[in-house]
Amino acid sequence: MSDSTPEQHQQWLQQLRRREGTWVDWGQMCQNLHKSGWRTEAIFEETGLEPSTQNQLIVASQVFASLEDAQVQDYFRTQGSDLLYELRLLSQTQRLACAQFVAEKRLDAGATREVVKAIKELSQYRVPPNFSDHPGDAVAFQCWRLLRQKPTSPERVRLLSRGLSFAHTEAARTALEQLLDPQHRETLPTPPRLPWYRLESALEQPLILTLAGELPLSTSVWEDTPVAQTQPPFGHVTGAPEVVALPGWPILRSAQEPLALFTHQLPGEIGIAEPVLLVVDRGDTTWQAEHYFLVAEAGHVTLKWFGENPGLPLLGRLILAVRPPRLLDPEHLSQPWQIEE
Repeated sequence: MSDSTPEQHQQWLQQLRRREGTWVDWGQMCQNLHKSGWRTEAIFEETGLEPSTQNQLIVASQVFASLEDAQVQDYFRTQGSDLLYELRLLSQTQRLACAQFVAEKRLDAGATREVVKAIKELSQYRVPPNFSDHPGDAVAFQCWRLLRQKPTSPERVRLLSRGLSFAHTEAARTALEQLLDPQHRETLPTPPRLPWYRLESALEQPLILTLAGELPLSTSVWEDTPVAQTQPPFGHVTGAPEVVALPGWPILRSAQEPLALFTHQLPGEIGIAEPVLLVVDRGDTTWQAEHYFLVAEAGHVTLKWFGENPGLPLLGRLILAVRPPRLLDPEHLSQPWQIEE
C-alpha cells in the first residue's frame, strides 16, 4: 500500500477521467491507484479506462521510464503506449536499441511486435557472424533463415525485400543478396521443439507432507513438527526436514494441517508385516465416533478409537492410512518381456 491520501486518489481519478496529461502520466496514476488498493474494475467505473487499457498503460510507462534516453522518450511521450508495451519482454539494453529502431523506422504496433519476436529468436539459433545484435539485423537474420527453408517465389520476394529494408549492417545485406544464388539455398538446422507438458489437474501434482516420524512418537515432537508449506506454481517445499509425496487426493487437500507418520501398530491389529503411512489432520480435534484420533499417553502419541467423547485433548484426526505399493520381483525389472507377460 502507498502513502497517498484519499484526496490524492480523487485528484488522480479526475485527471484520468478528463484525460489530462500524457499517456505516461495516466500509466503512473493507474499504477499509484493500484498500489493504494484500488481494483481495476473500480478504476474503470470511475474513469472509463478498461482493465486491459490500464495494464497496457502501466506496463508501457514502466518501459518508458527504463529507456533513460530523453530523445527517445520524447518520441514516445505523446503517443506510443501500444508500441512500448510490445517491448516489455526485452532486456533494458534491448529495449533502448529497439525503441530507437522503432522511432527511426516509424513502425506501428504490429511491426514492432515482429521486431521484438526477431530479437528474441536471435538467441535461439546459431547466428552467422554476418549479423549483429542490432534490431534491424535481427529482422534481417529472421528473413535470411526463412529464405533458406526454400519458401515459394512470392514469399521469397517478400522476405528478401523486408530483410534488405531492415538490415543494419552491410554484411547482413550481403548475406541476404547471396541467397539469390541457388548454390546458397541449403536448409538451416533449427532447434528441436521443447518437450512441453502442462499439469492439468490437482491429481497430477503430488501433495508434499511433512513426515513427523514413527509411532510411538513423543508428544513434543508431534506438536513441534511444522506443516510443509508448498510454493506456487509447482508446489515445491522449503524448510521442511523430512517430507513424503502423495497424490493430490481431495481428502488431503481439504485438510487443515496434514502431517504424515509411519507405524507398525494399528488399533485392533496384533502385528503388521509392512509399514503403514498415516496421514493425520492436526487441525481437526473435534471428536467423531466414526474416526480414529491421536492422543497423548505417558508423553507419547498413539492412535485410538473412542465410541463416545473421551473428554481428553485430541491431537488430530486420522484421515488416511496408506499401504506401500506392491512391487514386482526386482529381478524381473531387468527382463522387460517378463513384465509384459
